[in-house]
Amino acid sequence: MRKFCAVVLVLLASAFFANDAAAQQRRITGRVTATGSGEPLSNVAVSVVGTTLGTYTGEDGSYQLLAPEGDVTLLVRRVGYKRANARVASGQGEANVALERDILQLETQVITGQTTNVARLNAANAVSQVSGEELNRAPTPTVENALQGKVAGATITQNSGAPGGGVQIRMRGVTSILGASDPLYVIDGVVVSNDVIQPGTNAVLAASGGSNASSQDNGVNRIADINPNDIENIEILKGASASAIYGSKASNGVVIITTKRGTSGRPRIEATQRLGTYSLANKLEMKRFSLADAYAFADDYGVDSATVLRNYNSCGGFCDIQEQLYGRKDLSYETTLSIQGGTEATKYFISGLAKHDGSIQNNAGYDKQSLRVNLSQLVGSKLTLDARANMVHSLTKRSLSNNDNVNVTPYFVIPSTPSFMDLRPVNGRYPQNPFTSSNPLETLDKVKTPEDVYRLIGSASATYSVFASQAQSLQLRLDGGIDHFSQTDNVFSPRDLQFEPADLLPGTATFQNGNNLTANVNLSATHQFFPASKLFTLTTSAGVQREFKDQKVANIVTRDVLGPNVQQGASVEAFDFRQQSRDLAFFGQEEVLALEERLLLTAAIRGQRSTVNGDVNKFYTFPKFAASYRLPTTFLPRIDEFKLRTAWGQAGNQPLFDSKFTPSLVGVYNGQVGVQVATRRGNPNVRPEKQTEIEGGVDITALDSRLSLTVTGYQKTITDMLLRPSLAPSTGFLSQDINAGELQNRGLEIELGATPVQYGDFTWVSRTTFARNRGKVISLPDIVGRVQCLNAAGTGIETTNQLRCPRGFTAGAFGFFYGQGRIQEGASPTQIVGQDTIPNGGGLTYLRKFGDTEPDYTMGFSNEFLWRGFRVYGLLDWRKGGKIVNLTESVFDDVGTNADQAGADRRHELGDLGISPYIEDASFVKLREISLAYEIPGDWTSRVTNGLARSLQIELAGRNLATWTKYNGLDPEVSNFGNQNIVRNQDLAPFPPSRSFFVSLNFGF
Repeated sequence: MRKFCAVVLVLLASAFFANDAAAQQRRITGRVTATGSGEPLSNVAVSVVGTTLGTYTGEDGSYQLLAPEGDVTLLVRRVGYKRANARVASGQGEANVALERDILQLETQVITGQTTNVARLNAANAVSQVSGEELNRAPTPTVENALQGKVAGATITQNSGAPGGGVQIRMRGVTSILGASDPLYVIDGVVVSNDVIQPGTNAVLAASGGSNASSQDNGVNRIADINPNDIENIEILKGASASAIYGSKASNGVVIITTKRGTSGRPRIEATQRLGTYSLANKLEMKRFSLADAYAFADDYGVDSATVLRNYNSCGGFCDIQEQLYGRKDLSYETTLSIQGGTEATKYFISGLAKHDGSIQNNAGYDKQSLRVNLSQLVGSKLTLDARANMVHSLTKRSLSNNDNVNVTPYFVIPSTPSFMDLRPVNGRYPQNPFTSSNPLETLDKVKTPEDVYRLIGSASATYSVFASQAQSLQLRLDGGIDHFSQTDNVFSPRDLQFEPADLLPGTATFQNGNNLTANVNLSATHQFFPASKLFTLTTSAGVQREFKDQKVANIVTRDVLGPNVQQGASVEAFDFRQQSRDLAFFGQEEVLALEERLLLTAAIRGQRSTVNGDVNKFYTFPKFAASYRLPTTFLPRIDEFKLRTAWGQAGNQPLFDSKFTPSLVGVYNGQVGVQVATRRGNPNVRPEKQTEIEGGVDITALDSRLSLTVTGYQKTITDMLLRPSLAPSTGFLSQDINAGELQNRGLEIELGATPVQYGDFTWVSRTTFARNRGKVISLPDIVGRVQCLNAAGTGIETTNQLRCPRGFTAGAFGFFYGQGRIQEGASPTQIVGQDTIPNGGGLTYLRKFGDTEPDYTMGFSNEFLWRGFRVYGLLDWRKGGKIVNLTESVFDDVGTNADQAGADRRHELGDLGISPYIEDASFVKLREISLAYEIPGDWTSRVTNGLARSLQIELAGRNLATWTKYNGLDPEVSNFGNQNIVRNQDLAPFPPSRSFFVSLNFGF
């Protein structure tokens, strides 16, 4: 705090000693309109080049400002339009300006610091931006879904097809082994939570053993709560050279969301009503039995021929159980309403959302209600107050899916049940399944999994202009925000279900409550200096930030229950978890814009300490440096801008909350309650991982701003990696979190935007993104990456960082039979390793790399065609390469119910020989979004609505309508273990994918 106060005092002192020649001023007025239509543009920034003097236009597009005597140049800018310079001669008192639409968004502002931004024209980093308009081309479950295929360098994958979200974002490859995997989310300056509190279905499915919630529970990450319709734009900082300003939580990138704000003028009301449906996108082919084959199959299970014949005749020999389970097409809807307006002093934006996503499955779905209020108040001429509040309620019912150990999940039961078996209810009663432990139709009909979330995100800021003159300005800003959500999960599995009596405690009920509080407060100062020579501009910013986080989760699991309440049972287990952290950070940054705004130099540093570190008082620093230069283009024909840029920076990833502690376990011994030391040793010296990145690139604008090309190459190195190696049993512990090893990513990103055709009323806008990343583990300590090897007698040994087991031993880890990730020095961190036989080795096996979950490259293609009131839009998302472990397929092979059972037998035989046959190509092309919209002419709209509406648009939109892939599973986008760094692309009985189709009416009043 003392350092921050000293910086502020220096900045204040500069006001008194700077050369502020008090030149006489004159008044300039004018009006800003849109080129072609002549429509007045409000909220346009009009400033005098080389000074701090400026203002904004009102609702009618008019402005007035004070400017120095003599010739001056006005810079006129507005989001969505190309900037313009207007020369105003000495004695001239009026300047009208027309702005041209910025179709490729070349003139937007990008964030360069905690309190500063710069025109994209000068930005030194590759920062991806997605506008609110692009974000809402088609209805999506969550914000992250809406970003798929639109951001170069960000691999965005939905973990399953379950309603309500559940999405993971990976930017520029794996950046940690044990640490956090999600990017940092910042909404209107508030750091918000994207935590996943697992719903607790593990109590029924026993996927991870025990009863407490598990990473395989198919949970929802909480950024799903945000209403995409409220968003003005999203900026994505993908690497440390940009995200260093956010310190030790930013190594996975930063997603900065800015919500909509009010504008001066009369109230403007926007209303949208969407109606649509979801439908099953894909099914697995199953074996169709002849009656003779059905008799033979059933005989192995002791099922009599009369039962076989009755079931066989019931549905003509083939009961499509997948269609019976997931064939619903319930009505879904989304209603949004917003109002914005205000005066020059007071501006407001208020919005509401009511959303219902009907699931493709009975007893599942997603409902969300949201209310947002954004207010801005100018007090006097120097103080601006902003207040923002977002209240959200969601009810998510995701049912049962993913791995289980009791044969309850549908895609475990479906392959275990021959297709001639009819499991539909008769006279209201579900038949028992004689082939396995449950009837999935009954299970999904009766098991309840409601998840209620109530959330409040609130923030307030005060911006005070200490002084503003022609030569310099000083601004102080205070920001504070809070994000709190409460999540309640109630899982209920009735005692009369077929599988429930198996543990002799029929019926399971859980009550889980999780509370998460995140809060932060920032105090900052920003000083701008324009010397009289106008050779450069200096922007100095500094500040201090405090953050606080507290999470508490309590889970009660009861068995042998009579009803859904946990007190109605005989066997009770209780689980409790709490974590709390406090962070303190300071930051400082200097920006120099020189050579007629062609050269930008930036240097910044952030120091941060946290209670999760071993040394809670030590500040870890994260610096960054960046530079860009716009070359003169007079010698380059048809080139408008040619910019070279480079940036270097460091960011971090904090240790896990409990890495420094040795846990204590409470137990009962000889009738006495006692405490014993757990098997994981704490590390009092644990510290953040450090990521160092250098990136460079070129930005080109050509053909009168009808073509833009951005090419970026990067290398980032992660040191002090967080790892959890096994310890020698002689230490008395089994594992410990340590900092060791090195990981490196290298990649290339390309973004291409173009308007190939712009003639008359017709415009074609095309965007293409490309990204390729390659990761490599540079070094590991010797105790990491060992392989357990077993001989015929079951005696085990461990090797060092090699894949091959000695002769007479085979790899003993269960997952290697199918294929699993393994961290190995010199290899990719996302490799998939499986078993293979040694040539001429007498059936001995070894481990080898079969592939990698990282795709070879990703591409996105979007095209938009505009003609008069029509708009046609489409987006293709292409991932080439990458591997996936198809464990669901292996379940079909085990039972023998694959459609092509001959091929399945071959694969299963390979598995019996010790070869991993279930590692498949995960390449795909998806038609992510497609829409057709028509805006009815204004006079028709007025006539239809009797003068109430000023605009009316009709839109048809579809999402994930088609997928082209060679993958044999339901969907190559899947992750049984949710949002994790390494163990992804595991297909194990997921919730199937769906496609959606909506019709929308958009009104403007």
